[in-house]
Amino acid sequence: MNQISSAPAPRPRSEGRQDQAPWRAAALPAAALLLPLLLLGANAWVGWQAAWRGAATELSRTADAAAEYATRVLAGYAFALGRIGDLVRGLPDAGITAREAELHAELHRILADLPQAEAGFVIDRHGYPLLGANIFPIPRGVPTAVDRSFFLALSGPNPPALHVSEVYRNKWDGTPFFALSRRRVGAGNGLPEGEFDGLINVSVFPDTIGEGMRYLLREADDALSLATVAGVVIGRTGGLPMARSQSTRPLPDGIDRELLPDVTSIVDGRQQMIARRRIEGFPLYVAARRPHATIRAAWWRDQRAALLFGLPATLGLFLLALRVQRAQARLGAALDESEDWLRRTTEGAGIGTWESHRDRGTFVISAQCRRVAGLPPGRNSVNLAKVLALIPPAAQREITAMMATARRTGHARMELPIQRPRPGLPPEPAWLAVEAQCPEPGGAAAGRVVGIVYDITARRAAEERAALLLRRSVEQQEAERLRIARDLHDRLGQHLALLHLELGGLAADPAPAARAVRLQAIACAIGEEANRLAVELRPTAIDDLGLETALRQLVEEWGSRTGLGSEIHLRLHPGRLPLPVETTLYRILQEALSNVVKHAGATQVGVTLESSRYQLRMVIEDDGVGMRPGGRGAGPAALGLRGIRERLALLGGSLEIESAPGQGTTLLIGVPL
Repeated sequence: MNQISSAPAPRPRSEGRQDQAPWRAAALPAAALLLPLLLLGANAWVGWQAAWRGAATELSRTADAAAEYATRVLAGYAFALGRIGDLVRGLPDAGITAREAELHAELHRILADLPQAEAGFVIDRHGYPLLGANIFPIPRGVPTAVDRSFFLALSGPNPPALHVSEVYRNKWDGTPFFALSRRRVGAGNGLPEGEFDGLINVSVFPDTIGEGMRYLLREADDALSLATVAGVVIGRTGGLPMARSQSTRPLPDGIDRELLPDVTSIVDGRQQMIARRRIEGFPLYVAARRPHATIRAAWWRDQRAALLFGLPATLGLFLLALRVQRAQARLGAALDESEDWLRRTTEGAGIGTWESHRDRGTFVISAQCRRVAGLPPGRNSVNLAKVLALIPPAAQREITAMMATARRTGHARMELPIQRPRPGLPPEPAWLAVEAQCPEPGGAAAGRVVGIVYDITARRAAEERAALLLRRSVEQQEAERLRIARDLHDRLGQHLALLHLELGGLAADPAPAARAVRLQAIACAIGEEANRLAVELRPTAIDDLGLETALRQLVEEWGSRTGLGSEIHLRLHPGRLPLPVETTLYRILQEALSNVVKHAGATQVGVTLESSRYQLRMVIEDDGVGMRPGGRGAGPAALGLRGIRERLALLGGSLEIESAPGQGTTLLIGVPL
């Protein structure tokens, strides 16, 4: 209307309508075409920007979640390094070697709580291992670690407090691993303070960490990697390549968070967006990656509906508003999904989380924490009195002390027993490990403490079983000593008494030659009894002739003494077995042959013994009366089998029994080497 009213000379309405009719005819279709196209174009541009911003937000949150996950996992390894250091603190190298069996068992228990850990070692200042969690005993003449990156870094000047090595490959099966290492302190070798005196390290499976981070990925083409700040990749959700290590872009000093919108992949050369986060307390960072093609495909999926089903201008405006609303909804859903993935990852690992605010008087626990403690489902905020009611008063005092320690030093840990409620059943005893961390120890925010809780009942039960086996072993030794003492008293005592009487009557005997013959026979009997008892105490044939000859002699002597038909087949790996293994095998075969003679009613017995570098297998079979399936029951035979099981348990071995009434019995024995 403004254009018409400002025209220089008005025209008749009929003429105006006639002149404007072609313009209106062209303008309306153009407006009907151009306005939706402009709106769709604007919507596409907004969606394009939102797709890239959303990808950046999602990658940043994925990197944050991955950094938190890696921090928790690596904190367990760093804590294990501290426990290993405390285990050998004050022990010189010779002291560690002298107590290797005891320290090996304790080191194995320390690493049992770390599913990603492959091994742990204590290495002396010359690079030779002194103690290992998965090798016992440490063989002599093994290669040194002086060429490893962690040894070079920790033995040189200005060593780091914690060193993360490059990725190595296991020489047996090619499995990749990297090592977390720190200097050994307080070794007791008499070196000046601060001088390098060896190190301790834990080897970690990077592929296992990569599998754990896989659950944090949001898109099928997304990837997460773990790398040192120098740019050496040590873990990836897609697994490490066959190359020993692979370098990527280093993380600059002073940078904790970084978003790189356009980076060329070192794996496949594709353009991608990367969000990187430094892992607090470790010289590492995580990188979340998404290819540009995935972002463009997501944008295209979002735009197809608008492009294919665009409406006129009014509908286009509505779609524009709807796009903004949908973008906001996606961002909110992304936050919810990120929190949910983090929660599922934590719960999947069996870890409950909690948070305490002393100033506010609140105590918040996760659903997994409720399950671990046996609390019924409910709100996150819980009455602290309900939790303390599960804990003995002495343990409550320990928890109070642990919280105080965490507020003062920043971290504390304890293990405590509880009576875990069960619906409709009596409470069950359980053990929990509780770790507390104060973000700002000793500061104004020291009232806030966060932590984790996880169930260690199975581990404590395993420790109790090991203690029970040890007690049974001691009881068996005492019973053996008692039996030998009785034999000395009942058998040798009789012969010695008779020898005393014969010697007393020697002076008055008119026929001293005959009495001398009797004395000689008594002395021979005493010698035979003493030799038999000595053999039972310690089979010297193992030391004198070796395990193969000792076992053959044992089977042949039993066969000749009992009239039992016997065969023995031996295929042993070159080299002597550890002495405890040889002695245990000898004793097991003695017990098994004794059972066959006393209880099986057999006419034939066969023994097969095979060994490789990693496994030993013994088979003992007879053609006797057999037993019930499972080989369990009462009586002397069952007691003998229990003794065999207990001897094998001390070596980590196993016993399987195949038997049926009237079909003989076969014992299948396996021992790891």
